[in-house]
Amino acid sequence: MELKEQKPHFCAVLTPHRALDQNGVQIVMIITCILAAIPGIVFFLMGAWPIVGFLGLDVALLFWALSKSRKQVNGFEEVTLYPDSLDIRRVSPKGRETRFQFNPFWTKIEVFKDFEDRVTDIVLKSKERSLKIGTFLNPDDKKSFASALSNALYRVKR
Repeated sequence: MELKEQKPHFCAVLTPHRALDQNGVQIVMIITCILAAIPGIVFFLMGAWPIVGFLGLDVALLFWALSKSRKQVNGFEEVTLYPDSLDIRRVSPKGRETRFQFNPFWTKIEVFKDFEDRVTDIVLKSKERSLKIGTFLNPDDKKSFASALSNALYRVKR
């Protein structure tokens, strides 16, 4: 790993949106359990007790989805632009780090939009290589990030 002695022209750390913290997950699960228990008790008293198992399965699946979502927020991407290189450091939610390096003079940003003019993908292209970045960002964040990075690349190329 080499240390850059020069000051970066642009640096951004991209992180996924964190909608719920641990307390939020607990509150959602408590409310879900209460709301699932009400029909569960009714169905159990009516003799349709297998439905209680399906309601429990719904609660368990929701808990699994929220837990998986919480673990995904530990990942991030760091984009740093120096006069002679564009460095992307991608850290997975499990902590595995991957680095990519582009020459800023050969790098082009491609922004893909949907039919409603929302940004869906940002792709860095340089000769034969391409890299999709910021996949976890929402369309507005993708748009502002692509604009900021594009402006920084333009300034470096001048």
